[in-house]
Amino acid sequence: LSLSGNKNIIIDGTIPELFIASATGTTLNLLYSIGYSELLNTDLLDEESIPSPSTFSVLVNGSPVSVSTVSISDSDHTVTLTLATPIIHDQTVTISYVVPGLNPLQDTA
Repeated sequence: LSLSGNKNIIIDGTIPELFIASATGTTLNLLYSIGYSELLNTDLLDEESIPSPSTFSVLVNGSPVSVSTVSISDSDHTVTLTLATPIIHDQTVTISYVVPGLNPLQDTA
């Protein structure tokens, strides 16, 4: 890499972080904050790196609910999990994610 003149370079060391989650029926939407780059709208979730459903663990009122599919929308920084059982109003939902060696959740930077 050769740089001539003065160049401003921003190094993106920020990984996507869960910002808010919402549920409707069997759909669980996870909105991720991308950090500084989000303001520039240049750093998006990587739609090519979709983790296996088994990397997510979902508990509803303490009982496990299986995740059948995972999809990613980079334009709105959302990961959508499709669940085997619908979530009903006022249920407590706990989500965990184990970073896999293949296709981890990541941004495009």
